[in-house]
Amino acid sequence: MWEVLLTKLTALIALGIGGLLIVLFPLIDKENKHISWICLLIGGFIIVMLIYWILGDVFFRSQFFGL
Repeated sequence: MWEVLLTKLTALIALGIGGLLIVLFPLIDKENKHISWICLLIGGFIIVMLIYWILGDVFFRSQFFGL
């Protein structure tokens, strides 16, 4: 039971952090171009790795989608 909850909570937190980094890109871009691009790349990397983590493993895919 706890594994399913922790898997979904971890995915939600990672998606939130990645989304926040991508959303903050225009705000940081006004101040510093280099930091904003690093922020955008890290946010995209987090979301891509999260998708790979969820869809790549049969165990996590079955827990996350309830299959």
